[in-house]
Amino acid sequence: MLHALLQKANDPIPTVAGNVLMCLGELACVGGEDAMPHVPELMQVIISRLSDSSLAKRDAALHTLGQVCSSTGYVIAPLVDHPQLLQLLGRILRTESTQAIKREVVKVLGILGALDPYRRKVLALNMFIVALFNDCIARANQKMTLLMKLLLPPPTPSPLPTTPPTWLLTTIIRRSLSQRCWLY
Repeated sequence: MLHALLQKANDPIPTVAGNVLMCLGELACVGGEDAMPHVPELMQVIISRLSDSSLAKRDAALHTLGQVCSSTGYVIAPLVDHPQLLQLLGRILRTESTQAIKREVVKVLGILGALDPYRRKVLALNMFIVALFNDCIARANQKMTLLMKLLLPPPTPSPLPTTPPTWLLTTIIRRSLSQRCWLY
């Protein structure tokens, strides 16, 4: 039943999707901790609906998030597992004009619990380091590919081996990149 509802939660009609989300929340309440294995699937649907432009879908997703987290005991971890969740809730809190939705956001934040500020800083720092690392590696690979294309002759059938010059060139390029990029 859960899988059928999860598929229907992506319905383009806002009222249908909203009612399906509410039904998923009620199902999580009834299932309690037995619904815990399905929380990742539920969270994907909920988070995608929280950023939807439809008010019905956002409101239903917000209410369902509170129901899923309170009934399964999935608290604090959603903020760690889904770093964008806190930003989404903050944006809803700032942009919504309806007091009922703002109240629901505060209620959901209370259910989720407080994330330790130190842990939040560590998570943000880790995300920054990963992004920096990926960027540095991508730039290094681009430069290395470009240099290899410029400096190496096109492949021709030659009786002479080309492995030593290629190895030497690769070593020189990597050493020069390692001086510019601390991650290489």
